[in-house]
Amino acid sequence: MQRGLAEDIVIAPYASALALMVAPDVACLNLQRLAAEGLAGQFGLFEAIDYTPARLPRGQTSAVIRSFMAHHQAMSVLAYADLLLDRPMRKRFESDPLFQATLLLLQERIPNSVTYFPHVSRVMGIRANVSETETAVRVVTNPATAIPEAQLLSNGRYHVMVTSSGAGSSRWKDLAVTRWREDRTCDDWGAY
Repeated sequence: MQRGLAEDIVIAPYASALALMVAPDVACLNLQRLAAEGLAGQFGLFEAIDYTPARLPRGQTSAVIRSFMAHHQAMSVLAYADLLLDRPMRKRFESDPLFQATLLLLQERIPNSVTYFPHVSRVMGIRANVSETETAVRVVTNPATAIPEAQLLSNGRYHVMVTSSGAGSSRWKDLAVTRWREDRTCDDWGAY
């Protein structure tokens, strides 16, 4: 919600710790480099190092944020355990039948493009010669429309429908993952 964060240059060691799960060699080198730059404290790596010129005292190129946020430390410990102890927490979650039922959703690829399907009342104005490479991104700015606006996403097997009020449903092939109940006066069904 805060504007101007794109100009901030802050490095957080816990982000490198989380990267151990996907790129262990590079992440390990980065953690070693951060420790060599003075980020190692009594309880592990400090929260961050700030390189944002507007917040630095004159003559300094960086400032170490000498605090330890418990949830960042915990995420780091879990990432270290994931790498060193053969994924114990992943295996714990993957052994739970409820988690197994949704595990396929975590393996879905993010779509490269989104196709916009306008409401039926607006279909008449669509050009007949729309380029196949042209894709429009739908932005809904009003959740209180008279007729619910809907966004449909699919990769051909997994389908998601979300309305402007946040209601929706999803299907895997012909199986309902979340159920849809249409009710124009109370559009609050589905997963949020």
